[in-house]
Amino acid sequence: MAIGPIQTTFQGRTGRFCCEWWPPQPIGGFEKPRCYVVALKTVAIGSVSNGSEPDESNIDIERVLKSANEPCANALRFLQWTARRLSSSRYQPATLTNIILPADDGFLVRSDILRERLYGCEAVEHVEEFVSRATRLSGYRPMRSGQTDDLVGLLSYAAGAVMPNSQDGQDGAAIDTELGARLTLPWLTPALAARKTLAVVGPRVQVIMETWLTAALNLDIQLVLVGPSGSWLQDVAFVKPVLEYKAIDMRKDAELPQRIARALSEDDRAYDGLTTFTDSYLVPTAQAAKILGLSTSPPASVETAFYKDRLRKLFPGDCQSNYITTTSELRAGLDSGRIPGLRYPLVVKPSTGWGSEGVSKVDDEAELFGAVSELEISRNGLLQIVESYVDGPEVDANFALFDGELVFFELIDDFPCTAEQDDPAPGDHFVETQMVYPSLLPTEERELIRDTIYKILMQLGLRTGVFHVEARISNSTMEYTGDGGVDLRPRTTPPTAAPIVTLLEINQRAPGASAQWATKVHSGIDWTALHLLAALNDASRFQALAVPTAREHQPPTAVIFASADMAGTYNGEDFAIGLKRRRPDLGRLIRQGGSYYGRTCHIQEAPEMVGHLVISTDSRGKMMEALREIGREMRLPIMSAGRVACDVFW
Repeated sequence: MAIGPIQTTFQGRTGRFCCEWWPPQPIGGFEKPRCYVVALKTVAIGSVSNGSEPDESNIDIERVLKSANEPCANALRFLQWTARRLSSSRYQPATLTNIILPADDGFLVRSDILRERLYGCEAVEHVEEFVSRATRLSGYRPMRSGQTDDLVGLLSYAAGAVMPNSQDGQDGAAIDTELGARLTLPWLTPALAARKTLAVVGPRVQVIMETWLTAALNLDIQLVLVGPSGSWLQDVAFVKPVLEYKAIDMRKDAELPQRIARALSEDDRAYDGLTTFTDSYLVPTAQAAKILGLSTSPPASVETAFYKDRLRKLFPGDCQSNYITTTSELRAGLDSGRIPGLRYPLVVKPSTGWGSEGVSKVDDEAELFGAVSELEISRNGLLQIVESYVDGPEVDANFALFDGELVFFELIDDFPCTAEQDDPAPGDHFVETQMVYPSLLPTEERELIRDTIYKILMQLGLRTGVFHVEARISNSTMEYTGDGGVDLRPRTTPPTAAPIVTLLEINQRAPGASAQWATKVHSGIDWTALHLLAALNDASRFQALAVPTAREHQPPTAVIFASADMAGTYNGEDFAIGLKRRRPDLGRLIRQGGSYYGRTCHIQEAPEMVGHLVISTDSRGKMMEALREIGREMRLPIMSAGRVACDVFW
């Protein structure tokens, strides 16, 4: 086989161009490669390397396209596009591309799998698949000694292409390394998965729905949405994977499960699953699935995990709790001794709620009554929990479970919230500041958190699905300190007791939108896809897509939240755009994110989270310094009485 480069010249409607290419090389080992890569360089006529070896001249692309299969046809169109780029001086004198050939026969596990697995990769400028999920790819077989491939023949195997980031001086070798680390999963399936129909209760705003709709589209899952009238998704022609939007009365009363089930029973459509990713609809959705005979976790288990007071009574951890509804009940309990002597600081929180919504840290009795009174008004008599503040690092622990098997797990450091920082305001809320992947806790503590929470999930009967769990570990060997910037560091005084894991809450869904993007950057996992596949009981694709990027290629990743300390009107450009313009060095680290608010949108109350950024670097030290710089640089264009902008509140 020729070593290359080999020269092939094409003639198309837009003119002639030449490709210099090298024979396919295995990625991920010679005995069982994950794929093969054809390194290819599109060059302008007259810029051909002297040592290149011609095989054919002036291949007529239009003639080839008439008989080419789908991979070859789309690959040729892609090469024509790379040739057109040469007309711009920015891309002279050549464009580098790695063409990916599968090593096995099969179908893409999801139609955007290459883009998904290479998302956020610094070495990559552009990724493109050449086939739909319904197209069967043929695995490339290396030629025997003495035989040579031709480029058009190779393109008939092509699954897609990856272009290295030429601006950063990347080449094809860097792409080969990334492919070997990122295509660790079975990215082809032997058989085409049948199209499924999934009902989803409680659709959300567009910024949240983006990842869910993208996953459904590329997994070939048809969605039927059940929600209130007036949703932007009611125009189903606007969004491809949505078959129908069923508008019903979504009041959270005892009849909601029956209304959901009745709406889905009105047609002759066969549903393969029913799910929600909105916490307040978890219980009625599970009950409706039971009515319809669809797969679900036991509704009683879902209900227990949903209510924080029930969880705390079952799994107290390192925490003492009291349960009240009103300030008068709190006063009576303290005066009678029913509520024993309280040791401050304490945490006040509602028994249900979205994330840290309504959660406050209080340091004395006056702040305690103020926090309880605030919830009494805003939650209209909902049970409140007054519990001891667990001192120790907080973590987000995300689980992917299928029939009791722990398929994927990640642990993230959840940095101190606003209520835990120096000089917090009285009764300050737990507004998140930043999250960092992976956790810096020692192995023993990470395993203790994983095993403790896994046992809790099993005890509750939550055996299949994705679970976003928040917890704290007291008596840790690590603590947050501000020396040189806030980060986890070894405690100066070792703990005198064994570490204890205290469960804070179980969210029976994928993590929030910012964490979804961060996990995708860090380990190549799409939590929304796993959530949807679990609801469909699709074990093979769930397990395939739960295989992470090779550990040594998981970049340190962080989410920084931008929160406003005042209400007002968003009156300017997306803060991320301004940051990238002022500090392009920081902008190069941003993988995703921006403002949740557009110009003239009103921010009704504060503190309010108005956006986030996902960043990654090649070391935790560099990332922490970047986070500090971003925190200093970000400015929110919020107009209020007497003020025209505010700093990021974190």
